[in-house]
Amino acid sequence: AYDGRGIQGWTSLGESGPAPLGWVYMPEINRVPPTPAEFANPEWYNRRGRVTDWNQRDQVLYGDFPGGLKDLNTSRADVTDALIGVFEHWITQTNIDGYRIDTVKHVEHTFWSAFNGAMREHAAAGGKENFLQFGEVFDGDDALLGSYTFDGELDSVFAFSHKFQVFDDVFKNGGPTTKIEQLFRQRSTNYGTVAHPGGIGIAPTQALVNFIDNHDIPRFLWNNPEPRTLDAALTYLLTIDGIPCLYYGTEAGFAGGNDPANREPLWWGGYDRSHPTFQRIASLTRVRQQVEALRRGDFAIRWATDRVNGEEDAHVIAFERGSESSRALVVVNAGPTSSHTSFQGNDMPVGFAPGTVLKAAFPEGDARTFTVSGAGTVRVAVGPYEGLVLVP
Repeated sequence: AYDGRGIQGWTSLGESGPAPLGWVYMPEINRVPPTPAEFANPEWYNRRGRVTDWNQRDQVLYGDFPGGLKDLNTSRADVTDALIGVFEHWITQTNIDGYRIDTVKHVEHTFWSAFNGAMREHAAAGGKENFLQFGEVFDGDDALLGSYTFDGELDSVFAFSHKFQVFDDVFKNGGPTTKIEQLFRQRSTNYGTVAHPGGIGIAPTQALVNFIDNHDIPRFLWNNPEPRTLDAALTYLLTIDGIPCLYYGTEAGFAGGNDPANREPLWWGGYDRSHPTFQRIASLTRVRQQVEALRRGDFAIRWATDRVNGEEDAHVIAFERGSESSRALVVVNAGPTSSHTSFQGNDMPVGFAPGTVLKAAFPEGDARTFTVSGAGTVRVAVGPYEGLVLVP
């Protein structure tokens, strides 16, 4: 277990000083000394034992990961240089376009500034621009996630706070959509608002990786009494600002619980392209290709509500996306009753000109239209768990 002094050796007479670091060679259980050889240097490790309290910042930074992963002392320049060399090697060898970086919060910020800058320089020297580096900061603290996107660090992170506060709290558990608005308000404070030099060309605020399912947490459909909530969540995922990330099996209705039950073999789904969720994702991705505004451009929330009990705008979230060539209005109902973008006679203000007729790009083939009033407002009706993408 973690010891801030470093793990101590022990004899029959008591503690005997710092314990030696030994390497196990048992390839049958994937336990072998690290390579390249310099990574077997005991001085390159913090040697404080495994994390036992994930709320203790020192343990998170300097402790070993349970399961046998020893924590490298990344404050050492030679360790930093060696890791940079390894990651540069794989860019050269494989011509990859980016890195998804694991367990970011277990390494200090100064390392990430040096590491990410070196990756950008190496990629650029090989003629590769827009090299994407995004990280897994497995934490619900939005400010902690964003802290890794300043000062030349990561281009983006997995939006765990969004997963917990929006996909779970709002879509799965019926919370108010004002939680979405609150989280987006924090974005320009918690995340970098300027593109990193030599990076992907856009600020981290515009490049967060949004997800519903992943390999470390129970699937969205696990213990979900109303599977239609996934329909609404997917419409939202594939139209909001940022980079949508789909975890295999979501399209097949996988509903596994905690790891490893959430890592079901892919073939259990039978590759059923007729599955309703597969078809929904396919339709949404087609619409994303047709409407540029859903892939890039600005983002503005037009309607959010704290009402959840069947009132006229309960569970509605609406936002506009815009680019140089297109503009779209997205309205999603995360609740079990029909709803609309109006409350007590006050309809939703939008950025479209008065008289603009909005038609449905999604659902495909939907014939409904909505006209922007002379006051620049529009009332959009949405059924239970329904989502609409409206374009002029």
